[in-house]
Amino acid sequence: MARNISIWMSDALESAIKERTMQADEGNRSALIAKIVARYDEVVRRSIPILLEKEWMLCADALNGVWLSDEPRHVLWIDVEIADAIKLNRYDTKWKVDGAALMKKISALDYAARLAVVDVVERLWCDPQSDFSKKLREWKVLS
Repeated sequence: MARNISIWMSDALESAIKERTMQADEGNRSALIAKIVARYDEVVRRSIPILLEKEWMLCADALNGVWLSDEPRHVLWIDVEIADAIKLNRYDTKWKVDGAALMKKISALDYAARLAVVDVVERLWCDPQSDFSKKLREWKVLS
């Protein structure tokens, strides 16, 4: 169901819209934003790495409270955050995960897959009272 809401457009969103809008289509920004979001969701869905449940929990724990700003390149640094959580806070022991094996997987991820990890973690933390395991199974991201 479509609803009419107001949003503030960032410079990046405004640029994305301008680059994809012909002057005659200028009034149809909602459809264009919906298309961009649908494409983003599809890229994320196709790029989510398959990890063990405890590996996802470690990632969610390690990235909880980390400022993943609107700056797209910050997604590339998730391996540093996860490595620090393992090295400094022993999250591999906490979650009973092979930290070296997880880091090998995370370090090998391309940008889209790292973005997908961030997206999954952000969705998990949107409702911290929910059953993370159930969500991960529903999203089919477990090995």
